[in-house]
Amino acid sequence: HFFSNDFLKYDVPHSGAVRFVHKLEADGIPFVYLTGRPRELMSPGTLEYLHHFEFPGQPGILFMKPQPKDIDEDFKSK
Repeated sequence: HFFSNDFLKYDVPHSGAVRFVHKLEADGIPFVYLTGRPRELMSPGTLEYLHHFEFPGQPGILFMKPQPKDIDEDFKSK
């Protein structure tokens, strides 16, 4: 299953992404993390991923798809 915590080890941030989000934080610009990963299946792994790659922020700014069956585009457009 691609959408599982076991496969997150193969997912790496885009070049410059971590630096960019740190710059937003340093400049006082609000940000959130929005992902099509399903919350019920991948919340623990996603939080660990953000921590491992040293993305800034608190868990409350992570928005994940409520259900695996939800369509990514629909969720992200709300």
